[in-house]
Amino acid sequence: MLNCIIFLGIVIFIYYKVNSYMPINTKYHYYLGGFVFIVLFFMYLMNYQKNFVYKVARNIKNSNNIQTHELLPDYTYKNNSDTILKSYLLDKQSFKCYFCNRDIDINYLNYYNYNYISPLEYGGSHTIDNLCLSCPSCS
Repeated sequence: MLNCIIFLGIVIFIYYKVNSYMPINTKYHYYLGGFVFIVLFFMYLMNYQKNFVYKVARNIKNSNNIQTHELLPDYTYKNNSDTILKSYLLDKQSFKCYFCNRDIDINYLNYYNYNYISPLEYGGSHTIDNLCLSCPSCS
């Protein structure tokens, strides 16, 4: 850290001496100020927020390994009877959980469960009209 501060002091001193002999355009003052600010900001991050910097760097490195198609949701259905039945119940319930009325996300349809509207032990029938989809928190 001390090396960096000494380096900044030397750069500012050289800039001041060059500017006193030969005046420099004002925009270069802003460039130097921006450079000093960025260096001081990175010094702060590396001294007090090192874990955050490492996580950001790791995420940037890992983002190169992700394919674009992996970021898009999968809207394809598997043609099995479970998915067909869940899709039917989903349309019947207007894409809402039967019990709590929360929206059902079609991408996570396999996490939703079947339930009986009126349970069999209380006289409910064993037909599709007595089935409903419920979210994992209501099951």
